[in-house]
Amino acid sequence: MEKLTQVQREKIDAAWRLLTEETTSFGKFEKVRTLVKGLNPRVDKTLAEAGKIISKLKKIQKGEVITLAAENLGEDTPQKKKRKKALLLFLARWKTLKAEVKRVKEIHQAHNKSNLETAAQVAHGAKGPWGLITAVAVGAVAVGGILAYLNSAAAAVIIKNDGCAPITPVINYKVSIPGLSLPTETIGDGGQGEAKLPPLSVMVDGSQRNLIILSTLGLTMNYELGGEGIDLIFDGEPLVGRQTRIDLGDAKTHELIIHCS
Repeated sequence: MEKLTQVQREKIDAAWRLLTEETTSFGKFEKVRTLVKGLNPRVDKTLAEAGKIISKLKKIQKGEVITLAAENLGEDTPQKKKRKKALLLFLARWKTLKAEVKRVKEIHQAHNKSNLETAAQVAHGAKGPWGLITAVAVGAVAVGGILAYLNSAAAAVIIKNDGCAPITPVINYKVSIPGLSLPTETIGDGGQGEAKLPPLSVMVDGSQRNLIILSTLGLTMNYELGGEGIDLIFDGEPLVGRQTRIDLGDAKTHELIIHCS
């Protein structure tokens, strides 16, 4: 199942609120149908079945409100029996619709929670010169389910250690994100490693002393450089002391030099 967009999540939340109210009506059903149609095949099937029953109900009952307690209706006339039968069928479809919408809602809540917990684990390692790569990885983890196409579009970032103490990745996570792989070996002075990252656009704010602030995909992450005299140079442009937007999708390969004086 694909990850829901923010708009889809808002729609399903609105539909759930309508579905859990004590009463319903023809108009309310139409609102629910508009909100969740196309979201899931099982939901669509239930909507279609309920829609057919709604068409029948409109012909045999007066008024807009649909009772959700059809069992208590009388059946002393053929018309009432026909109405009660239709209402019982609709009630069954209404309950099924509630169950299907709840199922989809809970699946994506669990998915989002898992991604955010993993992102928090990754963010825990975003310290020192390594933090730039780690923080971009956080953005990829947080929206992992939406990035399925990025494996082929991944950008390589060659990380070079220029005069710094050995740089050891501090990453501890278990997740498979298309287009994301990070070095696992320490990068010594004069050495290099390679990371592959999704082609994200990242705003880098290095204007504050010893602090880098990154913004991508609606996330903002802070990390300390871990000492004075550390420069970050991305594709020939310094990142410390200024604000810079980097676009990993501009090229297939980029260079990040971590320079220590």
